[in-house]
Amino acid sequence: MELRQLRHFVAVVECGNLSRASRKVHISQPALTRSIKALEGHLRARLLDRKPRGVVPTPTGDVFYQHAKLILNECSRAKDEILDVESGSVGQVNIGIGAMFSAAIIDQVVGRITEHHPTLHISITEGFFEDLVDQLRDGRIDAIFTNFPAAAAAVDLVLEPLWTVTAVILVSARHPLARKRKITAADLSDTKWVVVNQPHVADSLDQLFSKSGLALPTSTTRTNSLGLIKALVARQGFVSFLPEHLVSDELKRGELLILNLPQGRIERRAGLILRAGVHLRPAVNHVLTEIRKVCATGLGRS
Repeated sequence: MELRQLRHFVAVVECGNLSRASRKVHISQPALTRSIKALEGHLRARLLDRKPRGVVPTPTGDVFYQHAKLILNECSRAKDEILDVESGSVGQVNIGIGAMFSAAIIDQVVGRITEHHPTLHISITEGFFEDLVDQLRDGRIDAIFTNFPAAAAAVDLVLEPLWTVTAVILVSARHPLARKRKITAADLSDTKWVVVNQPHVADSLDQLFSKSGLALPTSTTRTNSLGLIKALVARQGFVSFLPEHLVSDELKRGELLILNLPQGRIERRAGLILRAGVHLRPAVNHVLTEIRKVCATGLGRS
């Protein structure tokens, strides 16, 4: 049984006449007759009755007509969906983002995708660099959007820088250091610190104090909760070291302040991490294009 035979049969039933049906499916009437006979032979059933004014389906033909219509409609839908998937307008895209890194950008990307590609499904996985790279390498996620630690360089990964993340030293507006005009590393060595529990943050903190010949602060709390870090800085007198864009709202409201220390600003490149040599599906490219657009316009930055 072939799809063209189903189309021929449906056309005959709907036209009620072999001549009109042959014109509808663009074949000769003898060829249409042979196609119907071949279909009946395959099913071992008579599907049409020839009447003086045309043809009508037999009871068996009525039943088969319903199935044939369903099959043809499903095939048409399947073709449309395949075209949509190939064009990237539908499908599942899995993106990894660095923990506490870029929600201010990703939320705009998701908003754009749902507006322009409403049938595209996005899964966002937040995590730390090593875990995300493992998921990228085994295909669980399609791309990573994060800052680039030193360990990001690898032969099987492609790094695409899109913007610069600036980490700054933060205190609450009520902190004693907020009133000092000149801040030194020594002023910070005796304070309570709360920092993100990631290796590159520990390295940055070590550089800050080692350049001034100072030991690391003895009171340092480490956590991966951005909410807790903000609360400890705002209400408990802690000092922290965070990407500026993560606290842009608090800075605008005057709740937190940046301490102007010469070595207290550290810039790190950030962007997309992809698997080298891997062909990206159109749907993935749609999402990556939106990430690039948002970064290019500076949206989400402080």
